[in-house]
Amino acid sequence: MQRQGDGRIVIVPFQLANEIFGEIIVPSFDGHWATILAFQHSIALVVQDPAITKWDIRVMKEYGVVNSWTKQYSLGNTIGFPFGSMKNGEILVERRTGNLVSYDPKTQFHRDLKLPQWPYKIFFYMENLALLHNEGEERVY
Repeated sequence: MQRQGDGRIVIVPFQLANEIFGEIIVPSFDGHWATILAFQHSIALVVQDPAITKWDIRVMKEYGVVNSWTKQYSLGNTIGFPFGSMKNGEILVERRTGNLVSYDPKTQFHRDLKLPQWPYKIFFYMENLALLHNEGEERVY
């Protein structure tokens, strides 16, 4: 994410095929801290509220449309810092202890992944952020 001179915050995607940078406007938010992550084949904005009591996860439903960002979940700050999602919809969370847990926002159940504590690296990727529309015509941003 990058803050523009006019105060807007944008995500700057890069198209490898065309070697072109784009711009996705992030909706304004009232928060203490924010980051982006890949979330169930979409882009999500994770915002910590000003009181630092919870994390809101907002998902962009229509690629590149600023009004399509929708709040999906709120997680209490006691759960930890959300930093990724799994194919089954569970959210990866780092606890303050450094342990990683998988959190199911629908059931509010979490399970310890029993991985060794930091330092380690987890990488998330999406093969393509371009969505398809109108009978196979690819949208390019």
